[in-house]
Amino acid sequence: MYHAKSKGKNCLTFYEKDMDLQTKKFFSISENMRQDLYTDKFSLHYQPQFDALTKELVGIEALLRWEDKDGNNIPPSVFIPIAEESDLIVDLGIWVLRKATFQNVEWQHKGYPKVPISVNVSVKQINNQDFIVKLKEILYESGLEPKYLNLEITETFMYEKENAMNFINEIKNLGISIAIDDFGTGYSSLQYLIDMPMDVLKIDRAFVKEIESNPTKMGLLKGILSIAQTLNIKTVAEGVELEKQYDLLKENGCNIIQGYYFSKPKSKDEIESLIFSK
Repeated sequence: MYHAKSKGKNCLTFYEKDMDLQTKKFFSISENMRQDLYTDKFSLHYQPQFDALTKELVGIEALLRWEDKDGNNIPPSVFIPIAEESDLIVDLGIWVLRKATFQNVEWQHKGYPKVPISVNVSVKQINNQDFIVKLKEILYESGLEPKYLNLEITETFMYEKENAMNFINEIKNLGISIAIDDFGTGYSSLQYLIDMPMDVLKIDRAFVKEIESNPTKMGLLKGILSIAQTLNIKTVAEGVELEKQYDLLKENGCNIIQGYYFSKPKSKDEIESLIFSK
């Protein structure tokens, strides 16, 4: 039944032995996540973002990491979809939001540069009626100015236009900025960008990869950057690894660069010693 639902429902799926293994894996990982949620097994790594022109630090993205009880690092590509399906993503997301917000306040108190911290927010979190209340509580308890928090949502959320508009307006009324994450990987209409007051477009790494050698990808990237400039929306390029990629993005008006070219995601201590100490 679950496999049939995962294929879009209204279909037939025949039993295969592998389904048992997949189901056991799903429940094992989800139960381990539930047990580890409030322990030190989950942590945040941080990837800095730099101004394309000045190369100054302008932001940091908080990225969730998980080391299970056996000491294995579980990739986000494995545990995040399971967290989504099991609804654990709601509690996990609040944990990330709280951890990242308090961390930014700690850095500011230490005298480090005041820059926004970005946190990914899932559709299930957004649709949870307590999300806005908990967000306000976290801001109040941490003392973080809302302008130093950026929420990243997927473009698929914009399909629910009325809900998306209400959510975005609520968030912006709090003074928090909104970014569309992995832009270009979904099927959203340009009308959504016109109608909804977004602050940032995060260009998916798929559009950045090979732009130095693939004219088609370079053309698509130019189109995205041009649209963002027309709508006065900032752009962040993800997955920038090569100097040539950086040069092309800078030349074509990309505002912010994120990727291994500048820095891999780093632990709190590494960020403080390698990034903030510069």
